[in-house]
Amino acid sequence: MTKKREAPYKLLQLEALLKRLPANHPKRPFLEQEYHKRLAGYRGEQEIDFYLNYVSDHHITCLNNIRLNYDSQYFQIDTLVISPQYLLILEIKNITGTIYFDEQFGQLIRIYEGKQEGMRDPIFQVQRQKNLLLKWLKKNHFPLWPIEAFIVISNPSTIIKTSNTQPLHIVHVTKIPEIIHHLNKKYPPVKTLTPVAELADKIAEMNQPLVTDILDEYAIDPGHLIKGVRCPNCDFIPMKKIWKKWQCTKCHFISQHVYETSLDDYKLIFGNKITNRGLRDFLKIRSRSTAWYILQKFVTEKKGTNRKMDYFF
Repeated sequence: MTKKREAPYKLLQLEALLKRLPANHPKRPFLEQEYHKRLAGYRGEQEIDFYLNYVSDHHITCLNNIRLNYDSQYFQIDTLVISPQYLLILEIKNITGTIYFDEQFGQLIRIYEGKQEGMRDPIFQVQRQKNLLLKWLKKNHFPLWPIEAFIVISNPSTIIKTSNTQPLHIVHVTKIPEIIHHLNKKYPPVKTLTPVAELADKIAEMNQPLVTDILDEYAIDPGHLIKGVRCPNCDFIPMKKIWKKWQCTKCHFISQHVYETSLDDYKLIFGNKITNRGLRDFLKIRSRSTAWYILQKFVTEKKGTNRKMDYFF
């Protein structure tokens, strides 16, 4: 069983922010660079899912984008393969060019288009993940599975070099089925599959995705955002209200059902709490009753009374 990989929350936040940021905003080039870097990482993670689907072992469970806490130390795992025999951590890197792992100095060097760039050492990263996962298992009273970890290069054209004469756990994505087949032979089979389901459920329960205030993180003034109803067809802002429908003045798309994409933008940029006034300001709607109608349709919880009501998505 493979848990469907969802787009990272930060990627969705950046996408929503860029749709609302003017083309001439001074921070837009940097944010676009951040977005495309994270998009490349996500596509690399999707690439590994393709090869995991080749694995014929139905006893394994694959969990994606896991973030757990052990004694106030958070650790994140791109993909965790849970087998009755072992646990397999896969740290995914989508890097183009030639990469050189220098173990002596604990550094990853990328060479691309004649330029060298030093990057964070993923070998140290996966070692930390292994250590904290082992402690987390012990704390939560799970069997202490053997834990293996591999750094997976998702770009098949990337050239991998290393300073170590001994083979490191660094592979191209195409090797994933072979690795799992090897580990299935390396570790003896067990009689019960119960701990696999229990562990997967516990991790899902205790998973703590990182959610940040993206405006604060990138020092963006909320007043610089483009407000109004976003066209769900072409992303143009703002749409124009024509009687009971909305029309896009750019692509001429017309519909009554246009609020959801704009409310998604709000949640990703500002969080899950909103007021009637806040909704009217964000969507540029004058009518308090129209805003009330929208809120009744989309919110799941409300607190307060009358004009001091807070709504939660």
